[in-house]
Amino acid sequence: MPAHSAKPLTAAKAQFIRSLVKQKKERDREKAFVLEGEKPILELLESDATALLALVVGESRLSHADAGLQQVLRRQSVPLHT
Repeated sequence: MPAHSAKPLTAAKAQFIRSLVKQKKERDREKAFVLEGEKPILELLESDATALLALVVGESRLSHADAGLQQVLRRQSVPLHT
């Protein structure tokens, strides 16, 4: 059972995230950056979760999350999407 309530991404939010991933100009305009990979995301969650706009995790990864990730997600109030 997932440690945190995750909502599916809306089409608009998914399109926005794709634009951030693909276009540096868009990241600069939004003053945003994209992190990929468990280690850097966990480090950010543990140090300054307020810096996160959203966390997008595949459903299979979320359902198999280890205890460490589950504990961090319980402590944080970051919007979580699958």
